[in-house]
Amino acid sequence: MIADKVSIIVPIYNCFGSLERCINSITNQTYQNIEIIAVDDGSSDGSEQLIDLIAQNDERIKVFHNQNQGVSATRNFALEKASGKYIQFVDSDDFLPPYSTETMVTGANNTGERIKAFKDLQDESNELEIICTVDILNEGVDIPGINMVLFLRPTESSTIFLQQLGRGLRKYENKDYLQVLDFIGNNYKRSIQIGFALGTLGKTVYMDKPFIKQLIRDDFKDLGIPGVEIHIDELSKEEILNSLDNENLNTKKYLKKDYENFKKYINKPTYPSHMDYIESEIAPDLN
Repeated sequence: MIADKVSIIVPIYNCFGSLERCINSITNQTYQNIEIIAVDDGSSDGSEQLIDLIAQNDERIKVFHNQNQGVSATRNFALEKASGKYIQFVDSDDFLPPYSTETMVTGANNTGERIKAFKDLQDESNELEIICTVDILNEGVDIPGINMVLFLRPTESSTIFLQQLGRGLRKYENKDYLQVLDFIGNNYKRSIQIGFALGTLGKTVYMDKPFIKQLIRDDFKDLGIPGVEIHIDELSKEEILNSLDNENLNTKKYLKKDYENFKKYINKPTYPSHMDYIESEIAPDLN
């Protein structure tokens, strides 16, 4: 089966110092069925000559020279020349990890590629600064060196919420803080799980509804965890509190979902034992 072609568009304007590295990162992609649409937007620093030289060594590179029109017009021009099923834009001062295009097209990469990316992210000498993942950080990935996490996700369970939230929470050398920005994208359905999940961070408290509501109103200050600050915007607080008032947490649908998520979390082939619930800090309440 022939892989779908990807057209990678590179606008070029006075980028002599970074251009060769950028193009090399594209030609070295693990996904090989690509065409590179390189459009020179009236460069005058030698970039216009350099891209012609680079293109001589790779027939997948198509070069166009235009008068200066700006990056938007350059991209639109390139789109008209592209013949691939998929389009990928790359700035001329940027570079791509070798698996970038393959991941974009197939949604797949192997464990080795993921591990390398996570190591590169934590390596101060590596230029990689941001990793975007889809359904990866719920697989037990541990990235203690990071200091910012952005979540765009629904929240179905306090167990899974804490499991994902744990990325980067541990102490790490030369790491002074961790900032977590969490956007819940499910119209607050089961957002009450956020309150219960964060409430369990205080190991000595009894988690009943009134106490959880007070924790939410006060941004969980009563947990008394040194160095931890939690803030929930006022609209979210209102929705979560309303959910707490109107929801019966002991119905079968909640208990079953919590059981399934906990079983998945402890990764046991059989059902969780009584001791699994007792020994795990984030197990659903047995009471």
